[in-house]
Amino acid sequence: MGSDDMAGDGSPPRYRRPSETGSSDHAEPHRGERAKVVVGISLSLAGLEALRFAVAEARRRDSRLMAVRAWVCHRSSWAWPDREYERTLADKARRTIVEAFEEAAGEVPADLPVVRRTAEGWPPIVLKESVTSPRDLLVIGAGRRWPAGEVVRACVRHQACPVVVVPPPEMARLARGRTTARRLFREAAAALEKNQGNVPD
Repeated sequence: MGSDDMAGDGSPPRYRRPSETGSSDHAEPHRGERAKVVVGISLSLAGLEALRFAVAEARRRDSRLMAVRAWVCHRSSWAWPDREYERTLADKARRTIVEAFEEAAGEVPADLPVVRRTAEGWPPIVLKESVTSPRDLLVIGAGRRWPAGEVVRACVRHQACPVVVVPPPEMARLARGRTTARRLFREAAAALEKNQGNVPD
């Protein structure tokens, strides 16, 4: 999806719908097409884990895999569009999809029909528009706010198909816990040392 590359705080940013920008890399689906696995692309640990899961699930289902990366061009409502900047953001989104496949699986799978889609917009809306059938499956990474950040909640709440939320790898969660524990230990040791210095003789 990733912000965590697919996440954000606060209300959705202002943007034009993907269908108005011409920045999408995928054509509108035809009726009767086979169900597919849609995965939100992110370079976060949870995002890469979600991509691995989506690849495995697409193989299991013998279905297409659609890798989706949203991008947002923050602008004032009165500002003129900067087409060059928009093209730069779209190109970066396309490169991010390729990079995610390389990091998660070594390369884009050759044994799967893979569709790469980039579009301007808030990630939950772009992902919702990528789902065209209730038989589709949407896969997203949990992001930094496990179990659910704003983007995850929006995807789960408004999707018309099953949604799988993939947590970060276990070692990443353990490492984050150890970092917190070390910080608390240092703070406790500093407080103890300070209190010892205040003890009267």
